[in-house]
Amino acid sequence: MPRWVQRHARAALLLAVMLSGAGEVRADSLEHTVALGETLSAIARRLGVTVEQILALNPELDSDRVRAGQRIAIMALEERRERVSYTVQPGDTLRRIAQAHAVSLHELMRWNPAVDPERIRAGRELAIYPKEPESRSESVGSPARGQIVHARRLPSGMGYAVRAPERAWGTDETVRSVVAAFARARSEHPSAPRLWVHDLSLRGGGPIDDHRSHQSGRDVDIAYPQKDCSGRLCGFRRLGPRELDAEVAWTLLQYWLERDLLEAVFIDYRLQAPLYREARARGASAEQLARWFQYPRGRSGSLGVIRHFPKHADHMHVRFACDPSDLACKSFRPLLMHATR
Repeated sequence: MPRWVQRHARAALLLAVMLSGAGEVRADSLEHTVALGETLSAIARRLGVTVEQILALNPELDSDRVRAGQRIAIMALEERRERVSYTVQPGDTLRRIAQAHAVSLHELMRWNPAVDPERIRAGRELAIYPKEPESRSESVGSPARGQIVHARRLPSGMGYAVRAPERAWGTDETVRSVVAAFARARSEHPSAPRLWVHDLSLRGGGPIDDHRSHQSGRDVDIAYPQKDCSGRLCGFRRLGPRELDAEVAWTLLQYWLERDLLEAVFIDYRLQAPLYREARARGASAEQLARWFQYPRGRSGSLGVIRHFPKHADHMHVRFACDPSDLACKSFRPLLMHATR
């Protein structure tokens, strides 16, 4: 959901609570004052929340005996975020799910009060409200000549595995973007194999073996989703267009592209064709296709976020854009044709 939509949605909810007879807006929640004849289900439906959420925020509340004039909390401060629906996978635990989405186990259980933590079953839908904390990290310099201040390490999560933790450091924004996109992909493609995530950067950034870039916490090497992966984990392997799982790959790319988070994605030109067709089939406009893809203009074309670069037939290299708060970050976004591996 675009940030402007989130802001309008939050403002609309605040206005709805105020017009419904809410009293003061507390620092930690929005409150509603019950009107004569109102039921809990009617309040929840009108204000766009669930009865379960209201009960979780008001443990003393008797759902069958709400009374006129009673003040009830409607939404906790942290729940004024975009809601993510996650489908529990075989072998999942609540603790692991919470860790993958960078939330606490307590929060996850509060958002899903009907879930028994000892008997969580595959296929269950969970409501999650991922955090967007203020960033402490800073990407300094360029991907080929830079460093990271207050780096954050990418944890292994749902839908992917980290090959080398000591080389998996990035900015706060990079790590959050990777975790969120994989959570979306796992939600839409629950049976898809996991992917290897190889190198990001070293903890402090700077030169890293086997790379000319990966120095400032904004580069991530990710295995291509494949239609046939041995061991349910897709590693680095040279692919032809027919071997690429374009549906899963596009789900990841679409998450980042629609939010304007990317500077460039290096993908072998032959593999751009099935991604282009998948994007078009899933509603990308002609303008979006022209802005996002180098294909079909040829591998030497200078336009497109998704672009060809040698030695990327076995993995995609995702480069995130500079965050506006990182004032010393150098971007080659206007000159993508000069970006280095």
